[in-house]
Amino acid sequence: MKLHSAISNIEKCESVSEARELIQEIAENYGFSSFTILDSGNAYQAAPFYLGTVGDWEAVYRSNAFVHIDPFVSKARRVNIPFDWASMPMPHVRTGPKPRVARLMEAASDFSLREGLVVPFHFKDQSGHSMSSLCVLFWTEEVRKFYRVVHDCGFELHLLLIYAMQKVHDLRDAQKRSRVAVRSGQDTTIIKLTDREREVLSWAGRGKTIWETAEILKIAELTAETHVRNAIRKLEASNKTHAVARSITMGLIDP
Repeated sequence: MKLHSAISNIEKCESVSEARELIQEIAENYGFSSFTILDSGNAYQAAPFYLGTVGDWEAVYRSNAFVHIDPFVSKARRVNIPFDWASMPMPHVRTGPKPRVARLMEAASDFSLREGLVVPFHFKDQSGHSMSSLCVLFWTEEVRKFYRVVHDCGFELHLLLIYAMQKVHDLRDAQKRSRVAVRSGQDTTIIKLTDREREVLSWAGRGKTIWETAEILKIAELTAETHVRNAIRKLEASNKTHAVARSITMGLIDP
């Protein structure tokens, strides 16, 4: 598939499932077995958005909460250029409990995932909020071939996956707005929470107190309380619990 044709096909996708099939086709054209797109922008999310074709590995990744200790996710939040798994040395411990990172890589090996190309993506959504995502292309064949593909086609892959991730997020946001509009009959575009306001509400939704939220976000307790009050006011809620419920219903934070 030519580069310009692949980009054109991505732009024509009308649903997340259609985009999923096309990204898988693109991945296979370059020799990769599967892919995963992950919402990496909010470390506090218990179950971030996933889209992929890696099958049972996704269930293992989710059930072990590997997203919270995955060094590749952590690095992808800080960098803009693609990188491979081998670029990050794994901890080596001869005695004592096995690090969870080592368990992560052993689990990946059990599924014949020998290498991965991680493509970070940082952008702003339609509300102006900063977002981060990543795509991992999984490699199951001889690793030497992986490096040859990355060397020869790395630029093309980077460009294609930026288009793909943007399209997936646009389609997902459109679906979310449509569901919210049908469910609530409200126009959520006029309610704009700041990133901090969404964070404090998200932690409140997970049962954290103002003090605990301030400790997690490394801000003053008074600052956290101010963000909560501002969110309550913007949402026209009666209290913090009501604000959390309304923001989830409106799709402003994840449940």
